[in-house]
Amino acid sequence: MYDTPYPPIPMALVGVVKHGWTDSTVVGPLDARAYYLGMLAVDPSWQSRGVGAALADRVEAMATAAGAPRVVMDVLDVRSELLTWYERRGYVRTGGGTPARPFIEEKGERLLVDCQFVVLEKRL
Repeated sequence: MYDTPYPPIPMALVGVVKHGWTDSTVVGPLDARAYYLGMLAVDPSWQSRGVGAALADRVEAMATAAGAPRVVMDVLDVRSELLTWYERRGYVRTGGGTPARPFIEEKGERLLVDCQFVVLEKRL
């Protein structure tokens, strides 16, 4: 009846995250190589259930295992709830920023509000 002794389990993609070593973010070059965490997204029906925290925890554990001294990311400064969430996790702004409009419009998307990408960093 089944190829395995277990019935199939319905699966759904509930969250994604981009990660890996980088020398730069959309803001520009970093002062030294770092582990990148970005594009973290969770299906709205799964938000506030620990999925995002689990993904971020996993990336931070992978960065630690790889010997990374820090994790970096770029976040839009108008996403105050995201900035607050990451700050509670130990991330700090490293200063500066770069306008988001050229980057976003270069990809063929519209930006409805002027904002900047800022870099956040967490020392491991």
